[in-house]
Amino acid sequence: MDEQGSAKLHSAKNWFMHILMDYGRTNNLEDLLRQKYFSLHLDEKRAALTSTLAARVRNGKVLSVLDGLDEVVTDIQTDDGDPTGMFLKHLLQQTHVIITSRPSGVDTSILPKLDLELETIGFSQENVRNYLANVLKPEAARGIQDFIQRTPLLQSLVNIPVQLDVICYSWDSLPSNEHSLTMTGLYQTMVGKLWRKDGIRLQKSTDGEKLTLPQISRLRPYQIGSLMANEIEYLSYLAFVGMRENHQIEFNETALLDAIEELDQCRKKSNKCPLPFQLLDKLKQTSFLHTVDGGVDAGNNTSQCSWHFLHLTFQEYFAATWLAQHLRSDHSNSIGCSTLTMTVGETKAFIAKHKYNPRYEIIWWMVSGQLEGEALGLFLDLLQETPRDLIGGQHQRLLAGCLKEARPKLNDEVTAELETELMQWLHFERMLYSDDGAESILGRQSVFPEELLVRCLSQTKAAQKYAIKALRDRSIVSESTIVTLIGALEDHDSYTRYSSVRVLCAQLVLPGSAILLLVTALQDKDSHVRRSAVIALSARSTLSETSILALISVLDNRDPDVRRSAAKVLGAQSTSSESAALALINTLRGQDEDARSSAIQALISQSTLPNSVISTLTYALSDNNRHVRISAAQVLRVQSTLSESATLAMIEALKNEIYLDIMELMSEALCSQSALPGSNILALIRVLKNRVPDVRISAVKVLGAQSALSESAALALTDILRDEDEDEYVRSSATQALISQSTLPDSAISTLTYALSDNNRHVRISAAQVLRVQSALSESATLTMIEAWKNEIYRNIMELLSKALCSQSTLPDYAISTLTYALSVNNRRVRKSAAQVLNAQSTLSEFTIPTLTSSLRGKDEVVLSAQSILSKPATMAIIEALKNENPGDIRFLIAGKDLDTLVSLSTKPESIVQALVSALYDSDWKIKSLAVQALGEQSTLPEPAIRALIPFLRHKAFRESVIGVLDKHHISMCMAIPKLSVVDIGMLYKSYLFRYSCGGPLALYVQDDQLWFYTGRGPGHTDPLSSEKIKEIVSAFRGVQNDAGIHSISYV
Repeated sequence: MDEQGSAKLHSAKNWFMHILMDYGRTNNLEDLLRQKYFSLHLDEKRAALTSTLAARVRNGKVLSVLDGLDEVVTDIQTDDGDPTGMFLKHLLQQTHVIITSRPSGVDTSILPKLDLELETIGFSQENVRNYLANVLKPEAARGIQDFIQRTPLLQSLVNIPVQLDVICYSWDSLPSNEHSLTMTGLYQTMVGKLWRKDGIRLQKSTDGEKLTLPQISRLRPYQIGSLMANEIEYLSYLAFVGMRENHQIEFNETALLDAIEELDQCRKKSNKCPLPFQLLDKLKQTSFLHTVDGGVDAGNNTSQCSWHFLHLTFQEYFAATWLAQHLRSDHSNSIGCSTLTMTVGETKAFIAKHKYNPRYEIIWWMVSGQLEGEALGLFLDLLQETPRDLIGGQHQRLLAGCLKEARPKLNDEVTAELETELMQWLHFERMLYSDDGAESILGRQSVFPEELLVRCLSQTKAAQKYAIKALRDRSIVSESTIVTLIGALEDHDSYTRYSSVRVLCAQLVLPGSAILLLVTALQDKDSHVRRSAVIALSARSTLSETSILALISVLDNRDPDVRRSAAKVLGAQSTSSESAALALINTLRGQDEDARSSAIQALISQSTLPNSVISTLTYALSDNNRHVRISAAQVLRVQSTLSESATLAMIEALKNEIYLDIMELMSEALCSQSALPGSNILALIRVLKNRVPDVRISAVKVLGAQSALSESAALALTDILRDEDEDEYVRSSATQALISQSTLPDSAISTLTYALSDNNRHVRISAAQVLRVQSALSESATLTMIEAWKNEIYRNIMELLSKALCSQSTLPDYAISTLTYALSVNNRRVRKSAAQVLNAQSTLSEFTIPTLTSSLRGKDEVVLSAQSILSKPATMAIIEALKNENPGDIRFLIAGKDLDTLVSLSTKPESIVQALVSALYDSDWKIKSLAVQALGEQSTLPEPAIRALIPFLRHKAFRESVIGVLDKHHISMCMAIPKLSVVDIGMLYKSYLFRYSCGGPLALYVQDDQLWFYTGRGPGHTDPLSSEKIKEIVSAFRGVQNDAGIHSISYV
């Protein structure tokens, strides 16, 4: 790396580093950078690049993206000092980190505190359309797009690019009937299609002759299974071993060879031939095993490569294939060419152990999808047997997923039994939570049968409302359900119509037939139906041209309400088509006031109208008709960009306008343009001399909306601020305009600091307000403000000045000395103000900290209460002051707003938690609330703290806060259950456990005299329990279930 390159590296302010979490179990930052980023560079350059980037990572100058954290989460959970785990934890502790993971892949309680959690949706609908258009012929693209829109399952899969690619490749093999398509069936089709491609690549043959592409294309699925038997068996076993061995998804060559050896041993016991010696080399050329470390061309050394399946879901599919093979067998003999590695008892024990493991959820669904007949019945029976989830939510999600995959192969009796059970638990959820107006977590799960929710629409009003809420939370429902909902728009019950529309609005995709039905509904005689249709259509921001033309025709309807409805929908479009814009403009020029109003409303929603339309609108600002001017100003106000000529025309119109409402509209339109050209700024400065105060106010507002003010504009505004003869409202507007500017020119700052000594109190207030928002102040400006602060007699001005000083994190020594001295004066207001400013400093001197500590030792609640977030120096001062005092003191709670820092700096963090638990029993409810909130901020909580919090679930005022704590501490919560009373267990079940388990990983069951549980962090269990205690726990759960009509479930 030359000097210029090195300089560029060191001068870069912001870096971005993408780390795939299959990082090969590196346990050192330099090794990671050297191997993954700079491996192709020469040694000297590689060393320089590595050290430079490592230094910037450690200095917090790099945004690290840890991609796929769920794939290595087991490394974080180890507490044995494993170097790899310690390195991963180090990466997570960086200043700027983005983490990607499957939703249930990582328990967030084991991570550092997250600032923001978002759901990524991958490809958008537009991305999918563009992808199809780029890789397929137009006819095929239209066919796949139509099939995707009709198939909710595909809509949920195509947002993952690799899956969309495989679906496109398998398009000609997919079933034509979307209703019969399951996830398992889809993967069977895709895998079969890829095996056909691999058969050619691997030069498969029969009877000594290589198969041709037409020959392989004609093979039936069972023939493909026979042709690729060795490959399928091996990949299925490898996938299963990976899931079994703590969710392993990366395999080095040793792991690949070990799997072959293990399979060969099993095959030998079954008197089968060993696997071919060249199998591994051939597998590396298939579509299913990939590496990020290089290709597999002949001559490449791949012994050091790390391999993974095409996508995690493909590994899950093959693992399910391996398990399904065992369930098909009677376990006395092998079947066909299958190799068995588990006995009957071992298979049952494996299912019992892992059926609630969230990492196996998709595997169990695919197992049920691959089985049929007696084997399928056996599997479903195993799921229903003990150990059985006491909570019930995760068990129902498991059953719902299996039912969804196996439905085409189940007889009506079994289907009815499973649906009845699911409906019982949906009713159970409604009984528990409907009084709180809560929505169904169980019903909104994508695996919960949609047809059961539709069935609820014909039941009681309570059931209808609960089902509608669940459907509303689904962004994808079937076309048949959409038709049912559109039919409900004609229902006489207003809530039914409203709720149906809410579901339609939530849909990512609506078929064209549904759109046209809604357009027809716009002309319904019933205003409620029209209103509902408007809401549903307005949620579609990109209607087809056919739909747009249908809406335009509705603009000619004689009923003004109908015209308004059509205009509202047209206005909701993200971009107005040329034909729609022309139709609305023609309506705007007409004499029908209602129609003109509707057209205006439609145009207002368009933020990027064509220039020709903008020109017409600016010209209309000088129209003699006041209503025309208002209409034009309303539309111009929402335009994202306006040309220089358009804004100049608006400024000229502003000078001559006599109506305040139109002035304000034009002012808002100009304010939306945050970077007006110089000619506009000069024109506005001239308007500041206008004789009409309202016109001057409008000009001031526009200047204040600019992203950066020129020096002449800033001085013009400060002159207004200091002009005592100026209209009070104009001066106030000038103040607000300057407040919006965080980096005023030095000349303007100098004028403002001078104004702090003005005799007029209002001038001082205005100056202080503006100075408060400045991002950086010179030393001379700061010193002037300190002097003004010392001499100020009005409290509100003093507070404004202290806030201005707080924004400067490094004050001059003279300022610090003045503030430190102020901590000891008799004036409480001065002490509080000084403490606020000192706390905002990034560093405090050796002299200042003891002074602050002394103030705290004196129990100065004024100083303590001044702190909203404590700086590290101030926190150290508090700990010093409280060393020998009662940790349960209320001042501790008031001062300890930055609990994480307090705990990390304290020598006895457990005493802090104990103090907070003690505060839960305080007679003051405010203290209780503070304690609950403070406990919720702790990264770890002991079991006694959880037990102390659970009774607070009874109180609505505390419930959400306690739930927030429980969300972070599932393991401690589960460990605490045996020590709770039956009443508290029941309350915990009703208030938290069931609702959470319907959507997240949380299961609880009894096995081997212990209470076992599964959370996002994996499995856990309590110490052995007495039979009486187990009966007590089971009775607590069963009592709640019995009250809701759920009986006869065996848990032990």
